[in-house]
Amino acid sequence: MKKVNITQQRLLFASTCADELARQAKPTLTRRQTGKAWSDRAVWYADDTTLMAVVGAHEQRDSERTLAYGLVLRGDRALHLVLPRGWVQPTRRRLVWLTGDLRLSAHHDGHVAPVPSLPTDKPAAGYPADADPRPLHLGPATDWLTPLLDWAGHHPDLDPGHRPNTRSWHCRGQQILGIRRLGNGLRVEAGLTGTSTTTLLDLTGPPDPGRSRRGTSPRLRLDHRDEPGCHPGRPDQDARWARSTSAALTAASRHTHR
Repeated sequence: MKKVNITQQRLLFASTCADELARQAKPTLTRRQTGKAWSDRAVWYADDTTLMAVVGAHEQRDSERTLAYGLVLRGDRALHLVLPRGWVQPTRRRLVWLTGDLRLSAHHDGHVAPVPSLPTDKPAAGYPADADPRPLHLGPATDWLTPLLDWAGHHPDLDPGHRPNTRSWHCRGQQILGIRRLGNGLRVEAGLTGTSTTTLLDLTGPPDPGRSRRGTSPRLRLDHRDEPGCHPGRPDQDARWARSTSAALTAASRHTHR
């Protein structure tokens, strides 16, 4: 079978899918003729009040770039981005730090739904200066763990320490929650790393909505580590680590068992 290149994929998306997705998001907009200043990663729609970009799933991680183009091109109009559902979270997190009339929707299987804004109560100081600017991107697997990612990103005791091979959150320098790729799935490590509290959760697909939260999805394996615990010395720090560890274990269980 002949492989379809990215240019062909963009043309196919623009001619078969984009107009319907734009209609669902805001039916009053019309497609805009674009030139060199416009990104061809999106199909653009506009009227006097709104600029909209509709991006296909074939763009994958490049979906993130649409926000930058939109901010430059919108002028004094509202900006509405319609991105593939599996690639919407990085843009969603960036919007927390921006002002103005900015809207985000996600599409999947031909249907468009608005994406709720994240809370803005996480201070910028909580993001370490040495955090990697291009951390591990979970891609479509982000949908499997969106509630857990949202929880960790806004927990007052946790700071991100993302790297190219992992997404992780720390309390006073100790990793409390980590997510990395494992084969065709993800491994979630919840609890204080290197202690008996650590639990590993392997996901090869989204949690099964037919199962109880107390049950285990057929595609989820739990492995409780048995290494001896080690808590660095100060009681006040131990208490905070313990609280954060307990919260991470509870959140991971809640958001990966359905």
